[in-house]
Amino acid sequence: MTKEERHIARIMFKNRIYEASKQAFEDLFTKIKHNENPDFKQVKPQGSLGDGKCDGFNSITGEYYQVYAPDDLSGNEATMLSKMDSSIKGLKKFWEEKGFKVKKFYYVIKDDYKNVYALLYTNAKKIAETYHIECEILICKDIEDTFFKLDENKIIDVIGIIPDPLNIGNVEYSIMQEVIAFLLNRDRKSVV
Repeated sequence: MTKEERHIARIMFKNRIYEASKQAFEDLFTKIKHNENPDFKQVKPQGSLGDGKCDGFNSITGEYYQVYAPDDLSGNEATMLSKMDSSIKGLKKFWEEKGFKVKKFYYVIKDDYKNVYALLYTNAKKIAETYHIECEILICKDIEDTFFKLDENKIIDVIGIIPDPLNIGNVEYSIMQEVIAFLLNRDRKSVV
């Protein structure tokens, strides 16, 4: 992948993040994780059982992921901390009762590249100490870093075909010509 294609891929990826609703963000995240490691499994909610507070996991490594994608992060620190705590409690109870070992818990947050509160990181440390597991916060930049470690075919699987950088300028220019012509035409009609 050329430097220009990589730049376009980054723009396409960020647009996917910004446009994603909760479920679309979760699906994007789990697709990246599955492309990174085929042992990763996405969990589909099952009626009243839900998803066991787990959106995806790798039973071989004992890694479990819970995705949190609110419409707006600002002012939600108490909610995020509460959800994080209830997620790990519910996850450990559900999965370990079924014979799965939780070794690492990832709390994945759709921060739209705005970062998260320090209290989330300190809460992750508290969870790690309380449950004797590893616990990490993953934000959009972390997901992007994982995404760009994928090979080119897997990147395309996630975001689609990357446009040819040499032809983008021409396409945008021709579209701009149409827009300008439309605006000029509209202005002439309103004057008449």
